[in-house]
Amino acid sequence: MNKNKKNTKYFLRLAKAGGMSMLISYFAMFFSLTGIILNIRKNILCWFCFMISDTLWFTYSIITGQWAITLTHTVFVITNFIGFYSWSKAKHGKDANKNQ
Repeated sequence: MNKNKKNTKYFLRLAKAGGMSMLISYFAMFFSLTGIILNIRKNILCWFCFMISDTLWFTYSIITGQWAITLTHTVFVITNFIGFYSWSKAKHGKDANKNQ
């Protein structure tokens, strides 16, 4: 009976983790698609959506043990900061005339 309790606890933890990862993936998808729409409209808020989305995908990949995706979204988060910085600099900085 002790072994059955351990197995039950293991599967309950696994189910909770699976449910959480599923929820994270839906939120990540929402922010990804919102970021794309804002990017098409050339709205700087797209970078914040991408940062949130990639952070959520990063978390999802850690939970599910998908290490290639973890690495990919780590790079994406870095490029999101670079993109935000570039857009901010182009809009308010010295590069404003260059990009027009």
